[in-house]
Amino acid sequence: MARDHANLNFGRDVLAKVVILLALHNGATHLSEQLDSYFAQSLKDWALVVGDDGSTDSGPQILQRYSECAERDQITVVEGPRRGGTANFLSLLGSVQADQPFTCFSDQDDVWLPHKLARAVERIEALETGGPVCYFSRTLICREDLSNPRLSRPQSRPLGFRNALVQNVIAGNTIMVNAAALAVLQKAYASLDSAEPVLLHDWWVYQILSGTGATFISDDEPSLLYRQHSGNQIGANDGVRAQFARIAMVTRGTYGEWYARNLVAIRPALPQFTPENVHVFNAFEQARYAKSWWRRVTKLRGSCVYRQGCLSNLALYFSAIINKI
Repeated sequence: MARDHANLNFGRDVLAKVVILLALHNGATHLSEQLDSYFAQSLKDWALVVGDDGSTDSGPQILQRYSECAERDQITVVEGPRRGGTANFLSLLGSVQADQPFTCFSDQDDVWLPHKLARAVERIEALETGGPVCYFSRTLICREDLSNPRLSRPQSRPLGFRNALVQNVIAGNTIMVNAAALAVLQKAYASLDSAEPVLLHDWWVYQILSGTGATFISDDEPSLLYRQHSGNQIGANDGVRAQFARIAMVTRGTYGEWYARNLVAIRPALPQFTPENVHVFNAFEQARYAKSWWRRVTKLRGSCVYRQGCLSNLALYFSAIINKI
């Protein structure tokens, strides 16, 4: 069973309350602003683990300078798998100590608001549940120079596996999970032969945790400045143009290709899923392979999957009719 950096010891003798996982690749341009925003957090009990995916810019040197000024072992850099950001994030996730209280993801080019970590921890702890919890928030979407911030769109329909199977609505750069959710994700990651089928780490997190019945906290308070530029892997999808671009991707089959990969990446984790969500998984898979458009639409309706927007949901059904699901 292939595994990237399995059982890595990040070198910390004592757990920080929050571990931040940062996938780095040639991110020097905005890295210092991101690091400064960590140190400006009102919650100071954090540790940063960076997977450097073979950066050829000054990013590693920037990290070294910050590490020299930080507390001992507060910043740890490990070698990434060099197979893209998703594999890098999953490698880091799989190597976090199992009893880590809180774990979150970070992009290399955002700016966190000072309350980000404290608010997420407080919201999770307020639930007083021992079960898996995943927190995420809205963001302030900005230009590359951080100007013209606008609040990201809220979800219009409930969160859950029926949505997660066909749409990613959770911003990975805002995610925080508790120890119980981390255990679910690490078990799912360990069940993969490799990380190759996983398309996007945040989408996979949404699918695995919703499939297993985790609790989600969707916070309307933004937690960071989400910088938009040409190097974004996906970017924001709140604008009208971006929304129609996503709908076009659904109808021309791009999402169908993604669904195929997602099903492969999810399948090994099905033993952890609730019976209801196993049924949803199987019904959606049957819809994809049905021969006639009528059977595809009928099976799709039977799976009860949905996307958040009305037009986007109609595009999903249209893609079933033209056999692009």
